[in-house]
Amino acid sequence: MRIAWLLPLAALVACTGIGDGGPNLVACLVDEELAVVDPSVDPNVAPPGFTLTPAEALSRSVGGWSGRLDRVDDAQVDLTLQIDVAGTMTVQRRSWQTPPNGRLVGAAAGLDCEDTYALPVTITLAAPPDIDLALERIVTITASGIAHFDVRIDEADHPGSATPSPEELHDPAEISSIDLLVDGRRGDGAWSGDVGFGIERRHGADGDPDASVSYAFIDYGSWTASTGLPAR
Repeated sequence: MRIAWLLPLAALVACTGIGDGGPNLVACLVDEELAVVDPSVDPNVAPPGFTLTPAEALSRSVGGWSGRLDRVDDAQVDLTLQIDVAGTMTVQRRSWQTPPNGRLVGAAAGLDCEDTYALPVTITLAAPPDIDLALERIVTITASGIAHFDVRIDEADHPGSATPSPEELHDPAEISSIDLLVDGRRGDGAWSGDVGFGIERRHGADGDPDASVSYAFIDYGSWTASTGLPAR
């Protein structure tokens, strides 16, 4: 069994939308957002601080690719990835917001908060029978040119066969939720990402002031997709 404990800070540092920053929030916040269709944005000119133009960012993040899923049990599964535009690309200017008392500032100092393009898309990721995803998400393309997406869904809502083994679900009575976690990232080469399961456990009886919650990651495998597919 391979388990890595996740930082509690992770829930606090997801990039949130405009106006989502409370006074005690530690997060990468969107300060300003401008649609690429705005007359002030030239799709063939990179905004200040960006290495890619909007057109280049679109080309990097949209299309079809094939590759494989490498499972931790050494099995290999053919995989396809299709990303299609589902909305308007925006330019997001971001900054860190930290609480006045300075709590968690040190832990957040090394985390990334680049300005980014944000593009609503439809992602279809298939590695049958293990993975079968078709959903709407946001792909971000950072100012330095890294495309990225994250998927977190209830494992029970996933029609694919990927699931944690019984050995990995020790003490199942403590488990309060199981999430399927998939991410993808791409620079100027192939797409790559990880697949796993987030296991939330509650320790202690309901109402117990000493009860606690933990969250662990179970690795299922990693994937790559580099070969372009014919345009749809």
